[in-house]
Formats: sequence, C-alpha cells, structure tokens
Amino acid sequence: MSEANLSALFWEGFRIDSYEVKASDQLHIRLVPDPDVIPVCSGCDHVSTPTEK
Repeated sequence: MSEANLSALFWEGFRIDSYEVKASDQLHIRLVPDPDVIPVCSGCDHVSTPTEK
C-alpha cells in the first residue's frame, strides 16, 4: 500500500481509506476527509465548511 499512500499527495485534504484492484487496468480508491487537515475553499483559499460551494 506504500505506493497508494504516495499518490495521496495529489488529494490534499483526503486520505486513502481503502483500495481494490478491479481488473488489470482498474483500481478503485476510496478517499475519506483527513481529520488533520483544515478544509479550505479551492476558489479563494479561505477556511470553509465541507458544504461550501
């Protein structure tokens, strides 16, 4: 799973909960919010709630 953890760098604010190989060319990755990361708005970078649009 160490390779999957490296890819988590691209999903800031989330962590990998689980993963499953579906086929030789498919990987199902389940992400969950990382409780150690304060959510920010991707548009303005201000602290936000998870439901902000």
